[in-house]
Amino acid sequence: MSKPKQNIEIMTAEGKKTKVEALFDTGSFHTIIRDDKLPPGALIHQLSIPKLFGTAEEQGKITIIGTIYLELLIEG
Repeated sequence: MSKPKQNIEIMTAEGKKTKVEALFDTGSFHTIIRDDKLPPGALIHQLSIPKLFGTAEEQGKITIIGTIYLELLIEG
């Protein structure tokens, strides 16, 4: 993929859609999306134990509270 940052459309398993700006990291093991970027009414499956990840910022942390199943439409 030539451009790591792209505007894409995402769709939930329930068929709810929205467009987001996505940053692609081919070396990543996880896909992370902020809940305020999800389509309205998207169903988030809450984790019983939140997951903690480090960020690029020194001692930066992000807490993952749930999962969602998404379909991504990239370049048609």
